[in-house]
Amino acid sequence: MEAPPVAIGCLGVILFAGGACTKNTLDLFDPDLGLLGHWALDESQPGSTAVDSSVFADPGRPSNNPPIPTQDTPPVHFRDPYSLSFNGQDQWIDLGNPPLLNNGGPASVSAWIRATAIDGLRDIIAHGYSSSPAYDFALRIESGTYVFTMWDGINDHWAVTSIPSDDVGKWVHLCGVFDGTAYYLYRNGALAAMTADATAPQPNVDVAWAIGAHPLTSTTADRQFEGEIDDVRFYGRPLLAAEVDELYRR
Repeated sequence: MEAPPVAIGCLGVILFAGGACTKNTLDLFDPDLGLLGHWALDESQPGSTAVDSSVFADPGRPSNNPPIPTQDTPPVHFRDPYSLSFNGQDQWIDLGNPPLLNNGGPASVSAWIRATAIDGLRDIIAHGYSSSPAYDFALRIESGTYVFTMWDGINDHWAVTSIPSDDVGKWVHLCGVFDGTAYYLYRNGALAAMTADATAPQPNVDVAWAIGAHPLTSTTADRQFEGEIDDVRFYGRPLLAAEVDELYRR
């Protein structure tokens, strides 16, 4: 079946990444098309810088008590020697605030997780939160649900789905997509929730991105994730449903 036109995606190649387009269609899913950040979390030593393997190379800095590399990894078909284990208390990766991740508008974010706690607020990857301006953009666990959200101080603009009981302690692939018209949340390649909402993430918000928590200071954080995280990706374009499925099956 021929894929739908991707003129915007081709523009994304020029602006954001070094992918290749045909005349007017995307023949095969290119996992680098529009990829603005990719933290594989394959470092073997605790405290190592989290390498961004996208062409933009924005590394992540581990917390003083760093997440621990583990060879427990998700069931993927590419080389994946390690994931990172987070203790739910004082471990995270600070990504700073790279300009390319601060443009607002359509975007996609994905990660493999193996959660061992699903209570409270537990960030997988988040930009914020901030109280001035009021802002939060995140893929997270929240009180027994998976959430892809943008909060503007007044409303949550999000897609939310309950976590199946047997997901706890198992590897799950999550992907959040905002395409300019709706927020989508995918679990293991399949659409789990969608909310029609054209409210876009804000650009130029002066707050850090992080994996595994929301840092408050150099030594403290809240919204700490407990479990393992692997292969975190941020795209400056909305992935199509078929692309999300291909990303899950890689």
